[in-house]
Amino acid sequence: MNRFGQLQRHFVGLTCAVAVSAGVVAPVASAFDGGSVVTTTDPDSSAKMKVYHFDLTGVFAKDITQTPIREVIKDAQKYEPDYIIITLENTWDGSLFGGLREQEIGDSDITAFDQLFRAEDIEPIFTREIPAEWDKQPVIVYWVKQAMGGAAFLPFSCSNIYMTPEARIGGIGGMDELFDGVGDEVVREKQRSLRMGHARGMFIQGGYDTRICRAMAERSFVLSYTNIGGRTDLLERMPQSPTEFLLTDDGGTGDQGSADTMEDEVRGLGDDHLTLKARQALDIGISKGTVSSMEQLLFELGIARNAELIEGAGNRIMQQWRDNVKKAPRQLQDLVREYQEAGSQPANSIRDRRRAISTQIRKLKEMEALIKRYEEAIGPELGRYGIPGLDQIGQLKVQHELELLLLR
Repeated sequence: MNRFGQLQRHFVGLTCAVAVSAGVVAPVASAFDGGSVVTTTDPDSSAKMKVYHFDLTGVFAKDITQTPIREVIKDAQKYEPDYIIITLENTWDGSLFGGLREQEIGDSDITAFDQLFRAEDIEPIFTREIPAEWDKQPVIVYWVKQAMGGAAFLPFSCSNIYMTPEARIGGIGGMDELFDGVGDEVVREKQRSLRMGHARGMFIQGGYDTRICRAMAERSFVLSYTNIGGRTDLLERMPQSPTEFLLTDDGGTGDQGSADTMEDEVRGLGDDHLTLKARQALDIGISKGTVSSMEQLLFELGIARNAELIEGAGNRIMQQWRDNVKKAPRQLQDLVREYQEAGSQPANSIRDRRRAISTQIRKLKEMEALIKRYEEAIGPELGRYGIPGLDQIGQLKVQHELELLLLR
């Protein structure tokens, strides 16, 4: 075992396995040793190795966020699984600060690296809440096909990562340029240090060398590696022999590389910021294996013969969240319109006016409930759609309630 694999075992109490994959897994016969994968929907099933599986797909910090994930984990708890396998494949498009961000975020001012803070909202569900609230501790397994932007941080909080052959983890570059032109250099450096400190904490949580974090985030950081006889060593310089391989150069900021093109950045093909591919991740001890199917993953985990896939409500919960988040802005716009229409109706009597104000208060309460439910996903979009925030809604409610008192 290389030294980074050893670190993973020493630093982490909760065993997590992260694999990047796609698709909902159907029950199939095992290709290994004549075993089979059984599927159950019974929470009281007594199979030897219960495996609860769900998918994290869509836009990170919008479709992939803490509230629905926490609800999925509550569903999983009733089955008392031995393993929780999470398929991670987030939507990724566009460019910002040398990294990438999802196309649906549009012109939001949330950068890919700042999505780290959303990852920090999700990570404790697995590293703190499950250990504290579950009697039986499951092995957490992320199966990743794509973990870009803020989603890239999630796997690193776990000790075991598996990737599909086409998988990539990255899109968090540009730390060197973050806050350029904002405030003085002392303030900028404090903000950068704050974010890097949080990011390093997640890498340490999973038992990974924090130099990998720097290589993914900082254009000026140079990192190579050598892997001889199963031993991996990271080198903070350019390769100097055929047995050394470049992970990331200095992006033209020094004398050890050249700047990537925008096309390279968008596609995750450059070497200014590290975007981990399956082969690299395996070589440097980040990934424990490259698998293209659920069966292969179960085999790598050593449970192919007696694994029982549980068909819980996880994917339904995540899909319902995605659907509702997509509908919420239009619903809020409709409520704003109905609120305005109620206020513009002619009032021929005090009774009519009271009825109109009561309708406005009701619409405000409906807006408030909808925003509170989905604020973590749609909060940045409220202003764009002309929807008032919770503070403004609260002020309007007080104003209308006073109006009702005066009309008695």
